[in-house]
Amino acid sequence: MRARLIIFLLVVSCLNAWALAPRATYSHMPEEFDMPYEPFEVMTADSATLTGWFFSPKSMNNRVILVCHDGQGNMSDYLERVDFLVNLDFNVILFDYRGYGKSSPFKIDTMQYIYPEFAEDVRTMIKFGREYSSYPIVVYGWGIGAGLGLSIGFNDDNVLSVIAESPFLTLSDLNKRFVRHHINLKMPEQFDAKLEPYNSLSYPPGKNLKQVLLIISDHFGIFSNREMLMLKMKQPDLVSIQLLYTTYWNDPFKINPSLYFEKVADFLDDYF
Repeated sequence: MRARLIIFLLVVSCLNAWALAPRATYSHMPEEFDMPYEPFEVMTADSATLTGWFFSPKSMNNRVILVCHDGQGNMSDYLERVDFLVNLDFNVILFDYRGYGKSSPFKIDTMQYIYPEFAEDVRTMIKFGREYSSYPIVVYGWGIGAGLGLSIGFNDDNVLSVIAESPFLTLSDLNKRFVRHHINLKMPEQFDAKLEPYNSLSYPPGKNLKQVLLIISDHFGIFSNREMLMLKMKQPDLVSIQLLYTTYWNDPFKINPSLYFEKVADFLDDYF
């Protein structure tokens, strides 16, 4: 009986970790943590309005990181990650996909893993970040943000480097993994194959891309170091892997945020 309960709780935990969970209201505001910021709005090519917050470090520079979250809650839930990045002396762009926070309304089925429209949101934000900076930007994401940031950022001339925590390979592969782990999530009926990281890395990188960092937990469950090695084999000269040790199914950031961003800082120091 206890074993069944443990399995059930693990399945629920996995579902919650992968399902989209949009929220319109903010859980926190940056001023609660004395984080200076500027709110902004930007329009996508298909006329959706995206809202976001722009954070600047104390020193004046044009180093920019675009943060692509995982579709859980909204951008207000990720200020801790932003604070670490600002303390690394980066300007940080944090935004919400359509259907999240104050961005344009968009009907979201919480039992669907991802929407192709989110790709247009990421493209728009990369362009927005590059217009601010005279230098190519860094794209950082986890969950769906990792898959989108990697697949789009890898081929975009406006991107210098990509940091992707636990990106999927392809949606077909991911669906098989969900079935295997009894996670009942749907995939979009139409999705450009070039927006899947495993396929995207088959194409030439953007002309300014220097390096990709893949972050993976040794006990993530759905993915392992093996899958990250499959991505690395696509572009062995550009892709590196950071394996972080956690307990089963745990988020590598939540387990040890300081260590997590110590590894991120080491990666970024090579290019700035």
